[in-house]
Amino acid sequence: VVVVGGGTIGSLVAWLAGQIPGTEVCLVDVNPARARVAEAFGISFALAADAPADVDVVMHASGAPEGLALALQLAG
Repeated sequence: VVVVGGGTIGSLVAWLAGQIPGTEVCLVDVNPARARVAEAFGISFALAADAPADVDVVMHASGAPEGLALALQLAG
């Protein structure tokens, strides 16, 4: 699961997805400071340029058109 957008909603979605056993979650954001949130939640973090591609589930929570374009690009 990749969650694009590490604000309040995106972080909550990533945390919830991370609670599903066997699920790998990556929080993607343009702000590198969001990596601390991901680390606290026990999930991985990537900047937009380094986001994993061809994933099964992508959630868009950035609220920006660039985030939506990235989310569509990352979907498998």
